[in-house]
Amino acid sequence: MTSSNKRKQAPGPATQKSTKRAALNKRKSAWAADVVLSSPRSPLIKANLREIILLDKAWDCLPEDKQKRILSLFPSGNKYITTAPDGTRRPNITALSSSNSFRYDIARYQENIQLGRHDPFWLEDAWQAHRRRLEGYYDEALEDKFKQTWGIEARAPPPLAPRFAKMDARATVDAARADSSLFSDPRVDLRETAAELMQGWP
Repeated sequence: MTSSNKRKQAPGPATQKSTKRAALNKRKSAWAADVVLSSPRSPLIKANLREIILLDKAWDCLPEDKQKRILSLFPSGNKYITTAPDGTRRPNITALSSSNSFRYDIARYQENIQLGRHDPFWLEDAWQAHRRRLEGYYDEALEDKFKQTWGIEARAPPPLAPRFAKMDARATVDAARADSSLFSDPRVDLRETAAELMQGWP
């Protein structure tokens, strides 16, 4: 009897175990930290991440140093933080659940993961581009694009980071609104305003 006529044998116990192990490893790899936080196929993309974060267990499972770190990133004031009688501080779930900003940031975070913007290589390229921007590598291209768009010449503005680094969160928001309001005011000539902004920040 030739080999082509032989009946296919069922996989033995060793083969079955290796197949199950491979499937198990595949499932585990989907929840590996580097995959969850950076892969475009992360399970977090389709998860109801907002509801998960709002669970009390999600906060209670964190070590104390992580909790302090997260609380330090909250906006100033007590709107989004509650303090228990014993002095323990934690996020205000009621305030967060009704916050459109929180809802938007969660959606944007999931979108960025899906687009690969948390991939280590993408982040490395992004930081490299940021450093080049600080060094003036793109100034000439920015000036050319500005001239083509507005029809006037202006030098590229300095990076915004040094200016905003000295402000608190409230001042940063107010400054951003003030800058954007220039373009919504019909009394302002857009070309002159854009040229003024391009000349650098005071």
